[in-house]
Amino acid sequence: MGGIFALYIISPVAAAVLLPPETLFAALFLAAPVGIGLLHLTPGFRWGRLARGAGRIGWRAVAIFAALTLAVAMTVMALTAPGKAFALPWTNPGLLAAVLVLSPPLSALPQKVLYRPLFFRRYGVLLPGLWSAIVLNAGLFLLRI
Repeated sequence: MGGIFALYIISPVAAAVLLPPETLFAALFLAAPVGIGLLHLTPGFRWGRLARGAGRIGWRAVAIFAALTLAVAMTVMALTAPGKAFALPWTNPGLLAAVLVLSPPLSALPQKVLYRPLFFRRYGVLLPGLWSAIVLNAGLFLLRI
């Protein structure tokens, strides 16, 4: 169970505290092979299973969730930083382009394709029931933000 703390709590917190912000993507990129290796060595894991269920995605639910997320994010922006919600395209379009292009393959994809399956395969089975694993996983990923 110590591996769960090292991989999902200690390493992200250490990276956030010890590394300069401009090196975080590089650190993520370098950490990915560790996750790939752990996942590959996990008993019962098969790479082909990652795509299982992709055709059953409820796109309507995804769109509703995205709209709700946008509404909450815009409300938080309006309350905490009024007038800055759409400042990035005007103040730093290069950064916006980099975030839009690099964030999905370097951040979101490794988290969804690598670290979540690794969590559920290695550590989810140690928890009493699927919902406790889902709640713990969500909490761990909330800490990574």
